[in-house]
Amino acid sequence: MHRRIDCRRFHELNIKVEVKRTASDIDFMILYIKDNLSKFVH
Repeated sequence: MHRRIDCRRFHELNIKVEVKRTASDIDFMILYIKDNLSKFVH
């Protein structure tokens, strides 16, 4: 039980760090997904 809670906290911190570090990658992914969606719709 205690380990799960620690892992969960560590995972949340990891996500925050990753989001800050990969903000530009996320922007790129959004553009990439939009491009694919537009192709899929057409």
